[in-house]
Amino acid sequence: MFWKLSTVLSAFSLTAPAADVVENGGVKQVAIIGAGASGSAAAYYLSKFAEEDGSLVNITVFERTDRIGGRTLTVNAYDSPSEPIELGASIFVDANYILINATRDFNLALKDPESGSGETLGIWDGENFVFTQDDRSWG
Repeated sequence: MFWKLSTVLSAFSLTAPAADVVENGGVKQVAIIGAGASGSAAAYYLSKFAEEDGSLVNITVFERTDRIGGRTLTVNAYDSPSEPIELGASIFVDANYILINATRDFNLALKDPESGSGETLGIWDGENFVFTQDDRSWG
């Protein structure tokens, strides 16, 4: 069952302390803490649903770092762009609807992993690989 966004926001207004909900001329003020996958998705979908519902919502995302993405991060091992290391916290599987829907909504191409691609699983401590394992033992 889908509720109208205005109903959900009104219900929130009734259950949240008065200091947590600020209304300005019919515009609901929403604060989202963190610009990781969840915070970014919350802001995106809330904005999208508000537009579809005709609700006026001002969404502010607060992020403590200088980038969006949260724990999703790629670094270059040995400071070499030819050695990207994925430090992401999410697994890209069909059960992760936010990621799967994002590929559709933003027209992102998906690529199936190649069998026997020679990829290696590794743990990077910021300076060196402290553990590596080739794909033959886990796939």
